[in-house]
Amino acid sequence: MKYNPRVHKPFLTLIFLLSYFVALTQINTLGQDAEISIITIGPGKQLYDSFGHNAIRVSDPSGGKDLAFNYGTFDFNTPNFYIKFGQGKLPYALSVSTYDDFLRNYIAEKRWVKQQKLDITYGEKIAIFEYLLEQCPTR
Repeated sequence: MKYNPRVHKPFLTLIFLLSYFVALTQINTLGQDAEISIITIGPGKQLYDSFGHNAIRVSDPSGGKDLAFNYGTFDFNTPNFYIKFGQGKLPYALSVSTYDDFLRNYIAEKRWVKQQKLDITYGEKIAIFEYLLEQCPTR
């Protein structure tokens, strides 16, 4: 069979769009075994991390997800960084990374990390996860 772009192009476009939407729905779903946890990190040696830190972990073994949603991300190049930090006016942002990368960073800083799994329903897990995804700037 000879390649005919008039016939094959719409078919290939349809296949691409279907695979994109299937992948998109898989990103936004959680398996029944998913867990959501609050992660608490102990104090660090710098002024900006001397009070510790928290993040939200979404772990979904059946879906292959293990993410850390970190609302404590900031830009060190912010003008008057420490003044704004001291005044409580430092602009924070949400970042997301794999939990392994997140954890590795705090272990390297020799800070303790504790996890508290939330005792919530599957529907509540979905709602929290969808909310976190909506808040992600990289989405």
